[in-house]
Amino acid sequence: MIETMRHALRHYQEVYLDGLGKYWAKQEVIIKFRGHFYRFEQFNEVIQIEERVNWLNITSEPVDDQYDLILHHYYEPSIRADGFQLKIEKQSEIIIKTSNLRGFRYAFDALKQLFIQHDTGIELVNAEVNHEPSFEMRGVIQKKLVVPLRLLDKNFSTELKRVKLWLKNMLIKRSIV
Repeated sequence: MIETMRHALRHYQEVYLDGLGKYWAKQEVIIKFRGHFYRFEQFNEVIQIEERVNWLNITSEPVDDQYDLILHHYYEPSIRADGFQLKIEKQSEIIIKTSNLRGFRYAFDALKQLFIQHDTGIELVNAEVNHEPSFEMRGVIQKKLVVPLRLLDKNFSTELKRVKLWLKNMLIKRSIV
């Protein structure tokens, strides 16, 4: 199982797995979300509906205060943009530290990979994942053109101006070479 998990998380810079974890003999894990990051204090402000999975019930207000895990999200300015620190604590807490919203989304994707679904229940591996992007601007290469993922942000017009300037600079650099 550990080797499978290492393979699934191979794209992250630092991954520490201790081989231990938690197991729930049910088909849904309830996670209580605690946002300690200004503007992103509710889970629905951070993760869109289409990014959620049906076996994880993440809520800011668990019913009757019944939950299996607590997910804390903290602001950490020393982490580069889009980077994150994710730690599964042994006392049923998940700590995610980021400097921006995209970093949290990348951390949440990594967190989903740490859950293993079985026929009889769900398992979570104790782990620590630290990751920062290799380049300042993340993107998708398609037909020799880099389309920055920042276009997906809500602040589209400002980001579009930055992308146009970035593309212009890239074209100038390529014409010099």
